[in-house]
Amino acid sequence: MKILEPELVPIQFWRRRSHPLTSSGWGEVRKQELARTGNKCEYCGTKYDKGLIIHHEYEFKVEQRDKINSDGSIDTTIQRYVSGYAVSCKYCNLVLHWQFASGIGRSNFAVQHLMKIRNMTEEQARNLILEKVTIKDKYKSTKNPLDLPGGLNCLRPKAFKSTSSS
Repeated sequence: MKILEPELVPIQFWRRRSHPLTSSGWGEVRKQELARTGNKCEYCGTKYDKGLIIHHEYEFKVEQRDKINSDGSIDTTIQRYVSGYAVSCKYCNLVLHWQFASGIGRSNFAVQHLMKIRNMTEEQARNLILEKVTIKDKYKSTKNPLDLPGGLNCLRPKAFKSTSSS
């Protein structure tokens, strides 16, 4: 099984079509991926008759342009490449797309699901999420996205509150 954890996607790629396939071509990819996994979520192992999501796995590459911005930073662009696919249920998909879950008010549900699948405490689950979403904060003094791990240029999702009493 694949390890379930939030993935950060640079904001410029949110809600953008990620593959050049036609609807019929995408249908074939979907059919192949569902057959490959036997209609099971690759993160939690649950089998579903319908409703599984084909999750795109990406690699991001920061490319430097031959230009210096007015603030002295190096002009860069981030390229996205589909490196594969994973089959996920809607619940694991909320964890994978933490920024989306947070934006639609489902962050606590995503935390609970992450705890269940990874056998974590709430504190461990929230720390993992915070570790993933605060990468940019650790490097906020840099003006060059080439200095960021993976060139991530992501927005931090809305804050969430702990449901534990600690």
